[in-house]
Amino acid sequence: MSGPTKVAVAGEGGLVATRDADLARRLRTARDYGNPGDYDTLFPGLNARMSELHAAVGLNWLAGLPERVVHRGTLVAEFAAGTVGLPGLRLALPEEGDVSTFKDLTLVLDAGAFGLTARQLAHALGAEGIDSRR
Repeated sequence: MSGPTKVAVAGEGGLVATRDADLARRLRTARDYGNPGDYDTLFPGLNARMSELHAAVGLNWLAGLPERVVHRGTLVAEFAAGTVGLPGLRLALPEEGDVSTFKDLTLVLDAGAFGLTARQLAHALGAEGIDSRR
């Protein structure tokens, strides 16, 4: 069974957040076939416009985003604390001051020191109902 990985969803379509005004302008143009509004396309784009229903779902999810990010960070901190001292295993965590949504949690494994290969660890996790992938 696969668990949810995204902290914000809209049912269909995607969400992009950026502080880069130029990137935001290009993405808005790209979502409408590269059309800047005058039907003189600037580049190949795609139909990535969201319906009003999906936008409403996305806005609702965004309202709870900060709490979900904090919750995931708490879960990762608990996991990290529980794995301290395990030889051959470390977590790839964000740099100090950075924030992650932890869509995925990356483990770095040294099979010799850990005692299991990545495949064996994935099998053991799967036996406990924990989804993992390389």
